[in-house]
Amino acid sequence: MYDSLKSKIKLFVLCIGGGFLLAGCENFFSGSLVKEELDALIADANAPEVQIYIAADANTGTVTPNGNVSHKVGKSFPVIFTPAENYQFRYWEVLDRTTGAVQEEAITISDKYDLETRFLINTDTQNLQLHPVCIERPSVQSYSPQYSDIGVARDTTITVSFSKDLALENDLSKIAITVNGESVRDCFKTPVINGNILEIAANESNLLAVVSGTKTVTVRIPSTFYYLDGDLKVQLGSDVSWSYKVNGTTNDKAEITVSVAQEKGQVTPAGENQKYSIGDTFTLKFENSPNYNFKGWSILGSDSKEVPSSILRVDDINAVTTKVTVLEKISGVTITPKSYLIPTITGS
Repeated sequence: MYDSLKSKIKLFVLCIGGGFLLAGCENFFSGSLVKEELDALIADANAPEVQIYIAADANTGTVTPNGNVSHKVGKSFPVIFTPAENYQFRYWEVLDRTTGAVQEEAITISDKYDLETRFLINTDTQNLQLHPVCIERPSVQSYSPQYSDIGVARDTTITVSFSKDLALENDLSKIAITVNGESVRDCFKTPVINGNILEIAANESNLLAVVSGTKTVTVRIPSTFYYLDGDLKVQLGSDVSWSYKVNGTTNDKAEITVSVAQEKGQVTPAGENQKYSIGDTFTLKFENSPNYNFKGWSILGSDSKEVPSSILRVDDINAVTTKVTVLEKISGVTITPKSYLIPTITGS
């Protein structure tokens, strides 16, 4: 019983001692933390202040904060840059305001390629500037065709002039050409880049069909179009689009003369060097004189050879009345009816 009571007393003493020990440790650590905090406050209070000038180049965008600011060494602070529409942000740099030299050690940039980043002041170097480096985006200087109510010919080439020479690696398939929201890219050839000029020629073999009146064509150049500054892709930044009207005519014409000797009859449409647009169809008709018969149509080129059907398609070459469709540009074509005098029988 004595031994049991002795053991309980020892356990009680250990518990009391352990409690004091734990309480002492907690007070010790709390005191250390308070000291650290006090030391940090004292260090911050004694840290030198650095005057920093924050500004972007004229017209390139805005920075926040802007102008002269003061921050202590060892502290970081945020800066935001909002680029202007016609400028592309590249990176942040720290400069000596007097010499323009880059100061890489004075301030650490959290992410120099981020529009919104933090700057940590490392030294008490004065007269520094935080500067966002930008590059001018390309822009569209002019484009054609322009919009007009009467419209332009269906085979008119689309031409766009840029402020910079475009990279040949641009994805030309991203250019959109539509009518009422539907793509008509197959009515145009593959776009061609030549320096700062982009051209999209009409596809003569598949011109946009305009039965009557006009159609409105919309062209859109994507924002991702770019030029190269070294290895850097400098993009448009925003889509460029415009619309123009197309009528049923073409710039390329077929020049056709339709004629017949007066004594043989009458032909329509009679006339010299009549101009027809690609895709036009007209009706040929011959009314022969009583003494002449009809044996089909003669369609000859300037070389006196028959014009192939791939250029002028005739529905029925042997019909007195038939239709002709112009498929390609050609000049010097002469169409005449083959008409022969009917022999007469005279008495003996």
